[in-house]
Amino acid sequence: MKQKLLLVSLLSIIMLAGTTAFADNVTFKVDMSYLESVGLFDPATQGAAIRGSMTNWHDSPENLPDWTLADDNSDLVYEGTLDVGTTTPIQYKYVVYDLGTTTVYWESGDNRRLQLTGSDIELDPVVWEIEVTFQVDMTRAERLGIFDPDSNGVSLRGNFTSWNDDPNTLPDWALTDEDMDMIYNGTFVNLNPPELAYKYVITDTGTTLLNWEDAIANREDTLTTVEDVTFELAFWDSIPPPETAITANVLFRVDVTPLLELDAFDPTLGDTLQLRGEFNGWSDSDPENSIMRQSLVSLTQYELTVPITAVVGQALPYKFFISYDDQGGTRDVPESGWEEPASTGGANRFYVFGEQEQQT
Repeated sequence: MKQKLLLVSLLSIIMLAGTTAFADNVTFKVDMSYLESVGLFDPATQGAAIRGSMTNWHDSPENLPDWTLADDNSDLVYEGTLDVGTTTPIQYKYVVYDLGTTTVYWESGDNRRLQLTGSDIELDPVVWEIEVTFQVDMTRAERLGIFDPDSNGVSLRGNFTSWNDDPNTLPDWALTDEDMDMIYNGTFVNLNPPELAYKYVITDTGTTLLNWEDAIANREDTLTTVEDVTFELAFWDSIPPPETAITANVLFRVDVTPLLELDAFDPTLGDTLQLRGEFNGWSDSDPENSIMRQSLVSLTQYELTVPITAVVGQALPYKFFISYDDQGGTRDVPESGWEEPASTGGANRFYVFGEQEQQT
């Protein structure tokens, strides 16, 4: 009987041993030297800790001491050996917290992952990273003719790049336009100094720097937190792109009474009155959109409706022009058919494009 009891006891011990949770001790290490060097981390007022699947990802400040890391040798590498249980794999992140407060700052990027082995693990130190994202709209530069997305690129130059023109380093600070919307983006890590001064530059598709932003002073931004930052969308040379263009039918009308009275225009002899401007290439190559016709309202008025694509508020230059028929050289006609309006001192007229589909 005693032998049976002893056997049962041994089996129970073996079964309990088989279900005992053996702890995995993991030594975590995070290097805070970059943050301290740029004044974004103060060991006297801040600390580092771990948050992850093994801590239920909680921010509760009273639980921070259970997962804090220490810098016992003052080398700014905070570390701690912690029992993470047997859950495998685990996910985690490092956090910075302000001593004596509930303020917690999370590191950037995806969750870190660790496959447990059942044995103690000592991790290599990782540097806390701050991701800084820049973005610039190059639409205006393209319309100015100084940027071609097919042959040019966009890069950064600033105090954090030593302002150098070294072509070999241009790719290191290049921005990209993955969705081809003319907005170029770039994310860079641990910039120094935190008081940033910079400009965007245009490059060729190789490594040659072609153009700096030259209509503005250096751009300036400051890193003020250990968390990631995305700067507001900038525009090349701080010139915002025009609004989206629309197409409208614009009616132009002119009274030719003074010309008829001076015998300066005679449609019966083959003279034509034309409308010329940027919208038709300043020419009569497209007669439908350049030669004006007598109005049904008045025989002394000529008019023409032209489809124009432009931005609302855009000033469109134009002038009236007479194409004279010299009757095979038997008629004396002016050398130039361009009008010289007194209202503009002989310069171009301007029409301010509106938002209506039909404009006059």
